[in-house]
Amino acid sequence: MADFVCLSARLVVEVDGAQHDVDDVYERRRTQWLQNDGFRILRYGNRDVLMETDRVVEDIWRHLGGQ
Repeated sequence: MADFVCLSARLVVEVDGAQHDVDDVYERRRTQWLQNDGFRILRYGNRDVLMETDRVVEDIWRHLGGQ
């Protein structure tokens, strides 16, 4: 399950602790499935979201086509 998704932009945002470990077989398969379906996946650590919120929001905005 994705933490956040923008269907029109085909963008998935994951805010993760250990549950979204990209070395995990399930997560790799899930990421591949989403990418094969045309989604881009952005991953941010919990600390980044809490402590560097502006940077995270700016990065998401940039991926959505904002300036």
